[in-house]
Amino acid sequence: VVHGWIPVSERLPEEDTDVLISYRYKEGEGDTNNMYIDITSYGDMYFGGRKVEGVKHWRQPFEYFESNYEVIAWMPLPEPYREDGEA
Repeated sequence: VVHGWIPVSERLPEEDTDVLISYRYKEGEGDTNNMYIDITSYGDMYFGGRKVEGVKHWRQPFEYFESNYEVIAWMPLPEPYREDGEA
């Protein structure tokens, strides 16, 4: 059954594209049994406004807390809703 989730162990999303992620706390960092979802992107890391060469990461909400979370899977966002007759 294809449900749309892509494990990060298989591949990462295209850089700088918003995606839906499924994540959990890492061991020793809260409730590791629960999974959560959020919207973020993956790409170059910036520190103090400067690009950190060769370092990629999950962005918000993980910019300052990424060591506490483990992203398990991701999926592309659906197309926005359109009213009938909209192009």
